[in-house]
Amino acid sequence: MSHTPSKIAKKSSGSSLDSYSESHTQSYTPSLVDGTRNCACKPSEECADCYDPDADEKAKAQARASMANKTYNDGNNDDSEDDGCDHRYGQDSWFAWVVVFAGCLQGMITLGASRAHGVYQEYYVLNEFATASTASISWIGSLQNTMLNLCGVFVGILSQFCDSRVMSASGSVVMGVAFILASFSTKIWQLALTQGVMYGAAASFPYILGVTVPMQWIKRNRGFALAVVYMGSGLGGMWISMLTRTCIESLGRQWSQRILGCIMLVLG
Repeated sequence: MSHTPSKIAKKSSGSSLDSYSESHTQSYTPSLVDGTRNCACKPSEECADCYDPDADEKAKAQARASMANKTYNDGNNDDSEDDGCDHRYGQDSWFAWVVVFAGCLQGMITLGASRAHGVYQEYYVLNEFATASTASISWIGSLQNTMLNLCGVFVGILSQFCDSRVMSASGSVVMGVAFILASFSTKIWQLALTQGVMYGAAASFPYILGVTVPMQWIKRNRGFALAVVYMGSGLGGMWISMLTRTCIESLGRQWSQRILGCIMLVLG
């Protein structure tokens, strides 16, 4: 004879409870319902297996174990299963070091050209503007370094909303145009605007992004990556100074600035 939960719930003797439990086990699959119930019975038809006093603690322990396992897997991506992403372009990949090398080039053409300004300063004082005061000529280099560092604040803000690649390329283009325009300048104030303000403001874009962006791609060996980026400024100051002096002596100041401007357009 088959039994239903509605009929068995009305019985109160021990034998009736045993027969109900047997029938209940055959008719229902035990499951956790409402946090503390171990079967699918309605509240008005409770049986001996409907309530588990330790269900809340078991659920909490299971949730803590699940969270701990998720945290561990997130922190150990190397041991996790494939998530469908192309890790060849992730952190510490070969492409990450390409970004570091790009930052090295950016430092080379920005800080390198800025450190080579002493060659132009010497030429201005001794040849082109020999009758002008040294203080007035110094405004060219002073404005260049001031704008290079001051505009870095605005570059950091803009990088939160704009593509860093577009910003860096745009700054490099303006840098090259600034030096080409400086080659046509014949007065100190014109050089202060082109070689000083215009170049310095534009150079802050590839300079700041060339230092900050590579650090987002490198997790291990970050100190070495930062050293590679800053190495570019030293190398640039060395070869750009020699190139500038050679071009001034052989081609003149105007053509040296045009050549350097074209190099900035290409490398940027």
